[in-house]
Amino acid sequence: MRKIRICFCMLLTLVMGLEGIGFPYISVEAAVTKGKIKVQFSIPKKKIRLNKKKITLTKGSSFQLKLIGGKAKKVKWSVQNKKIATVKNGRIKAKKKGKTRIVATYRKKKYVCKLTVTEKSAATAKPKETPDATKEPMQSEEPKETPGETKGPVQTEKPK
Repeated sequence: MRKIRICFCMLLTLVMGLEGIGFPYISVEAAVTKGKIKVQFSIPKKKIRLNKKKITLTKGSSFQLKLIGGKAKKVKWSVQNKKIATVKNGRIKAKKKGKTRIVATYRKKKYVCKLTVTEKSAATAKPKETPDATKEPMQSEEPKETPGETKGPVQTEKPK
C-alpha cells in the first residue's frame, strides 16, 4: 500500500509539472488492480489543417497555402492537374482556367484544397481613359468663397 501512495504522489507531481510547462489539458486515468497501479496519460494533439479549403484565383495570380499545426519542411505539395496550376512549397500559381485540387501530404495523411482558376474579367482590369473629341474642354472656374472669407482688405472698427 505504501508503494501505491508513493507512485500516486509521483504521478501527481509529474502531472502538475507538465501543466506548468504548457500542457494544461492532460487527462490521467489511474486504476489499482491486484496491488498494481495502471496509469494512462492522454495529451490532445494539435489539429492539423490547411489555412484555406477552397480558393478562387484569376489566371496569372498566386496564393500561399499553409498547413497549420505541422512542420512546413515535412509537407509534400502536389497538384492534380499541372496544366491548371502549379504548387511549390505551398505557393500556388494559376496557369489556366479550370478546376483542380491542391494536396498537402503530412505524416501519411492528405489535406485537400479545392482550386478554381478563372479568366481575368473586364471588371478587374483598369479601363484606360481615352480623350473624347465630342466632349467640350473644361472651363476653369474661379475658386468659391468659403464662409468667413472675404475678398480684399479686412476692415475692423476701432473701439472709441
